[in-house]
Amino acid sequence: MLISTPYGLMPLIHLQPTAPVVERIAYLTDVMDTVTGKENRIQTRTTPRTSYDYKYPVGPASTAMMSNIGYGYIRNKFAIPIWVRKTTSQSLNLSGDTEIHVKAREKDFTVGCALMLYANQESAEAHVINSVSEEIDGVIIITLSTPLVHDWPAFSSVIPVHYGYVEEDIDTSGNGYSSYYTLTFEIDVDVYEDPVVPLQLDGIDVFYNMPLMSDGNTVSRSFSSRIN
Repeated sequence: MLISTPYGLMPLIHLQPTAPVVERIAYLTDVMDTVTGKENRIQTRTTPRTSYDYKYPVGPASTAMMSNIGYGYIRNKFAIPIWVRKTTSQSLNLSGDTEIHVKAREKDFTVGCALMLYANQESAEAHVINSVSEEIDGVIIITLSTPLVHDWPAFSSVIPVHYGYVEEDIDTSGNGYSSYYTLTFEIDVDVYEDPVVPLQLDGIDVFYNMPLMSDGNTVSRSFSSRIN
């Protein structure tokens, strides 16, 4: 399916991947040697990079959709369901509703991103999130930017949707009737996180503040004592 987001129209693969789903959290650091030969590891990525390995079983009814996504959108930005964060709604939601009560933590859903309600491959819909309330007794209230299209019973599956890209390629294998599509999604955190303002001195960025001396030592000098 295609969904309208604040960043344009994005493809969303609403099929459920097979288990296991692999979630990777990657940090990036650089190693600098001190004068004594010891190593200092400096963080060069402010937010860890998160990616997910998904393997989708695709029957004849969805083969054309997956092929169109693979050929037409592989280098585009995707709306990515985060299946490892799947949770449930806590009340009946009717067509036209714009609020959903969800059993989740406040940080699991992000304003400006989306959520997907899912029953099966034939029944799913996604909407952009306008607001997320504070968590009370393990439940949050999510306000949607557009009204629901279908009725959804209590305890329907609700999946957070973030934005990102396909890493490298989409692989497929099939037997002429059904297929498996395997791909890795990388989440683009810069889309919806405020940029980190670097430390500055007189308007010039200070790129790092890690000590280069062993054991984190610093050197203090008194110019008057040195002159005397």
